[in-house]
Amino acid sequence: MRHKQLGLLVWMMLITSLVSVAQDHPQKSSKPSVSPHLTLMGFTLGKDTIADVQKELGRSTVGRCSNEQDASKEVCYASAAPPETRVYFEAGVSGGWTQLDGFRVVSGDRVSNCGLQCPATATVRRDIQTGGGLKIGLIKGEVLSLLGSPAHLAGNKLTFEWQSRRRMTKGEMQKSGQHPVTYPYWNVVDTIEVKLIDGRVAEFEVTHSVTD
Repeated sequence: MRHKQLGLLVWMMLITSLVSVAQDHPQKSSKPSVSPHLTLMGFTLGKDTIADVQKELGRSTVGRCSNEQDASKEVCYASAAPPETRVYFEAGVSGGWTQLDGFRVVSGDRVSNCGLQCPATATVRRDIQTGGGLKIGLIKGEVLSLLGSPAHLAGNKLTFEWQSRRRMTKGEMQKSGQHPVTYPYWNVVDTIEVKLIDGRVAEFEVTHSVTD
């Protein structure tokens, strides 16, 4: 009986030790971080504005590529060398119509369904890429290596998604109108949509949505 009790005690101590180690050293997610892909040409979603883009890249008329009421405001630029790679910087609801909450890069081989004029600039290169290396021309395997497994797959479109939360600053809590603030966090959803043509990236869009 003593041996059984001793064995049980040893097992309990071992399990307790393993739980403690697991808590002190939680497993890291194998999914690559989205953070590097939120930056393009030095402009970061959730930080820079359309005005910052125009100041750096030159004048481009602000407009919308959609007739929907809540469609994002956008500015467009194109590479100087043909076929023209087009870059659209977006500011929508999440960005208060001024702060960047999305950008889209489209291959020059793709027919545009947007009526915005895209002035050519040497700053936009045909091989333009996010801070994490996503760019036009990558094959599917290279995309998966950069972004992990897609959340959705429909035909030639791959959708990747990251969900997180960010604690509100003191100023943001004061502006919320709640005293006290019951949930002092912003819910953040980052999405990357990639369209493949003939097995290679022909277009991709990165969006950054922040809601309460």
